[in-house]
Amino acid sequence: MKILPQGVTGFDSPRNIRPWSSIRKPIIQAIYDSKASIIAEFPCDTAAEPNYHFIQTSVVSILVHESFPFLAFTSSTDVPYLEIDFCEWPSFNQSILDITGWKILPIDFLNLPITEQITENLSSTEHNQIRYWKPKKIGDLIFNNWD
Repeated sequence: MKILPQGVTGFDSPRNIRPWSSIRKPIIQAIYDSKASIIAEFPCDTAAEPNYHFIQTSVVSILVHESFPFLAFTSSTDVPYLEIDFCEWPSFNQSILDITGWKILPIDFLNLPITEQITENLSSTEHNQIRYWKPKKIGDLIFNNWD
């Protein structure tokens, strides 16, 4: 992914391109296959909440984008607010997600600085939000708590 798709910020987003219900079961299975347990789940249900679902496991926490087939891992045990500390989970069962078409976004991509080129497809509303919230890296733009 070199250019982010319109709506990835949660603004001007085609809601539920991939509904949470379609990915929850495979993610839960991948967690258990990875010998981890689920501690808490926080779905995003309203505009005042994150644009991602948050699943805290016994190993790491998982961020699942609300509208696009993107996942990321964080070491945070709470729902991250502005800057997310992304991490890897090598034992996570990626093969289950390969079947569903969901992607784990790599840390090196998530930690890249935001450029005009990567945001060229975003709407003017999204660009306004970027100017207001001032995220420093791509991952903080993709997974955010902007309201």
